[in-house]
Amino acid sequence: MDETVFLWKTPVKKETESVRLEGHSLGVVDVKFNKHLLAVSSLDSVLRVWDLDKNILRKEIVCEKSIWIK
Repeated sequence: MDETVFLWKTPVKKETESVRLEGHSLGVVDVKFNKHLLAVSSLDSVLRVWDLDKNILRKEIVCEKSIWIK
């Protein structure tokens, strides 16, 4: 498990042609995406939404620990 998401756009020509999306302090547990956005959730209770066209962070949502189901 890692804190970094790597993206490769197709067609991949070289292994080094990837984009690093960083910022989580604990491991990434889930990703969801469509043509333009990528949502990444992590064990640090943060959801980050990335713009895939510009490779920039669009939104960061910090979840309160009290909302987790026990």
